[in-house]
Amino acid sequence: MKNYCLGLMMLMTGLIATAQDFSYVNEIDLEDKAQYEEAKEAAMECCCYLTAVRYDKKDEQRTIAATYVKQWLETLDSQDILLQNVFEEQESLLEMYMAYYAMNYLDEEGEAAVTELQAAALEGVVAYCSIPTNKLKMTKELKEISKLIESGELEQSIINSTLTSSVD
Repeated sequence: MKNYCLGLMMLMTGLIATAQDFSYVNEIDLEDKAQYEEAKEAAMECCCYLTAVRYDKKDEQRTIAATYVKQWLETLDSQDILLQNVFEEQESLLEMYMAYYAMNYLDEEGEAAVTELQAAALEGVVAYCSIPTNKLKMTKELKEISKLIESGELEQSIINSTLTSSVD
């Protein structure tokens, strides 16, 4: 019985460790309209992974997923999705922002305004960074954004600013 439990536990650990493999996204042609649904599903899976696990810059699957999400966002018609002066030289936070932006875009099926998606993405990044086990710290900019969220002025602040830029 002990061997059975030990074997089952080892099998489950092996399955969990190899469960997230995003190498298949490299085979998806983002420009091919026939693969649109597959690309969309892969983007959502990548976003869910990026937002659900703690940040680890050595995680190869995280790198693949983040790169795919960025490439997928570049194919969208929407031009102004990034915010200037918020994540300069902070690749990890930019990856999280893109993951939350893409996730909200997919949830809203492309029907939400860009500013709404930007605000929701920023709220997601702030919430993610607020959890110490995720290993991403709140920056000065994120603390200011957190104050805007609490006061309910985030979306209006985005609308009134010149913080938008393209993904490129």
